[in-house]
Amino acid sequence: MKSILICSPDDKWASELAEKLKPQGHVISHVKSGKDCQQLLYQKNQDYLFLDLKTSNHSCFEVLKYVKLNHIPLDVSLYAPNAEALRTLEIDDVLLKRLGVNQSFYGTASIPKIVLHLTQNDPSRWRKVGQDDSQNQSTEKKIPDQNFTRIKINDTIGGGVAIFDHYIRLAPNSYVKILHQGACFEKERLSKFAKDGVEHLYFLNQDRKIYINYMNDVVKRINESGKLHPNMVHLVKNITDKYIEEVYTSGIKPGIIEEAKEISSNMYHMISKDEQLARKMDEFKEFDPSIYSHCFLVSFFSMVICKNLTWVSAKTRESIVTGALLHDIGLLQIPVALRDKNYLELNPAQKKIYEQHPSLGHEMLLKSTVVNDQVRQIVLQHHEHVSGTGYPNALTGLKIYPLAKIVSFADYFSELLTTQKLTPLEGLKVFLSQKEKLINYDSEVIRALVAGFTGKI
Repeated sequence: MKSILICSPDDKWASELAEKLKPQGHVISHVKSGKDCQQLLYQKNQDYLFLDLKTSNHSCFEVLKYVKLNHIPLDVSLYAPNAEALRTLEIDDVLLKRLGVNQSFYGTASIPKIVLHLTQNDPSRWRKVGQDDSQNQSTEKKIPDQNFTRIKINDTIGGGVAIFDHYIRLAPNSYVKILHQGACFEKERLSKFAKDGVEHLYFLNQDRKIYINYMNDVVKRINESGKLHPNMVHLVKNITDKYIEEVYTSGIKPGIIEEAKEISSNMYHMISKDEQLARKMDEFKEFDPSIYSHCFLVSFFSMVICKNLTWVSAKTRESIVTGALLHDIGLLQIPVALRDKNYLELNPAQKKIYEQHPSLGHEMLLKSTVVNDQVRQIVLQHHEHVSGTGYPNALTGLKIYPLAKIVSFADYFSELLTTQKLTPLEGLKVFLSQKEKLINYDSEVIRALVAGFTGKI
């Protein structure tokens, strides 16, 4: 099943095409203007775009420019009444390719040809994109560091096609492009860079959402294959980190919840089928103290707990992981100087400010129509304790939202591991010996996490 967007002011042609495609199980959307087309492409991933030459209110060429500038990975076809209409505009096949058009369809015969095209071809939405020869010159460029994000070179997956440009950082604000969009992502080449001492690959922040969706797709396919990838934990961690990075820098935008659902599904399948989970998590002895890795760990441990609770459904898991990913978003509303400090090191006045972040996060999410109330309650109550010693409202026992109890314990457990440099098994031993901490968390939730790493309740 593919997502297909038809952009045409011609209702009759668009309706006939949609009717022919629906029996194949495709999800069809139709808009009349280029402006609406761009808005829908921004809101939701599409696999195919059929664009009418007559498109107005942002012409078809403006739409093509938007797709290319934003590196939107989809198969683009142009519809015109006849080939003469393109020749009149002095548009040939070479120019169409440069504009990002894969094929053209003309007149009344276009609909059966489009149906045949979709039947015979199933191109990945991460297809190879043609590049101009001028792009093959790799020279040093002065670009501000804040324009980039990065991943460890050992965590990349080679063998496919680069879906965006990749860079190496030479010095502060100085980069060289080593892999062009559409080029072959060769494993041997990556290995050579790693041997030469390159630790990270960089890409532009504007490509971060493409990375999130692409890697979610990759992990999903690995999970469906039934194979165990040796770096699966790292792959999911990278997706999670970039997701949080995107939310924290760009805000809660359409599509962000769908991406969280994909992360939830991938994380659950990874945990469900990997019997060596505890051993693999030993790799995280040296935790990155950044907020991004913290959010990954809270999400990860929340999912381990969910796996061992019979009452948690797939939809509930999605809300729990989304809440875990966003649980600390309220920290954006407090002074930067307080975010990086250990809570126990804060003075009473600073603690009062810090303890506002769950309420501030809840208020932020109330302004978003894409976040459900389950997620909002998790964010609001993730520092509440069943003993009544938590904040912001000192709730007790049954007054605390059940899903928040899961994230609350996962949050504390993650903090315990990072501050004391413990593996999960070591962390469980330490926690279970702390009687004063045991009373703060739900006993069923504690047993579920223990079962996740020991197989015993």
